[in-house]
Amino acid sequence: MMTPISVLPTKRNVGGRAQQSDGFVGQFGIKLRIIPDGQVAPVPKTPPPKVYAQELAPVLIDPNVSISDLDEGKAGVYVPEDALYSFELKERAPEEPINRPCSVLTKVDPEYPRVAEDASKEGQVVLILPIDASGNKSIFPDDLSRDFAKRGYRVRTLKYEVAGGIEREFNVVIAREEPADWFFASNLLKVIPQWTFTPWIENSRPVSAFLTIRYDYCLAQHCSRYEFIGNVSTSTRF
Repeated sequence: MMTPISVLPTKRNVGGRAQQSDGFVGQFGIKLRIIPDGQVAPVPKTPPPKVYAQELAPVLIDPNVSISDLDEGKAGVYVPEDALYSFELKERAPEEPINRPCSVLTKVDPEYPRVAEDASKEGQVVLILPIDASGNKSIFPDDLSRDFAKRGYRVRTLKYEVAGGIEREFNVVIAREEPADWFFASNLLKVIPQWTFTPWIENSRPVSAFLTIRYDYCLAQHCSRYEFIGNVSTSTRF
């Protein structure tokens, strides 16, 4: 028979020898207190956990509003009935619209044509190419390609590589090559797929654009290699 948890064993049901009148040592060497049969052992009371209240610093939201004791042991916000409030709403100043033309992020200079270098020839090439709203080289609209053809300009289609090895096509027009037949334009077209640009920003929004780039082949060590001579959004036509 198992003794209930709340009832401690007595000398009668646990073998051992008594040491004192109020206890004895059981057969396992455990000193036990003798409780009469049927009497419930007192359960020690555990004191309740202490709760610490965090004192908050008063925050004044108005000279007439303060933190005040409402009831004993409680605190709250006391607002007088005759308190006056005033709120000042400031209008946000309108931001100036941003208009910023395209710029070059990455530029790769072409190889100087050997025949032109040997002949001490300098040259100049002017290219026109479309840039989309993400700054990527793009395709001319069909009507603009026809306009170029009417003016005697040939629209060339080149390719450049994007992430993942994917190739995309873009258009470019050789508007001028001086002097011709010295491989200035052809060498520039070999590297123009590696050029990268920022998009045209019009009224704080990126838009597509047309770029007209003049590239100078010069034999001097320090000379300006390229310049934007036309940098307009697609809202402006040639």
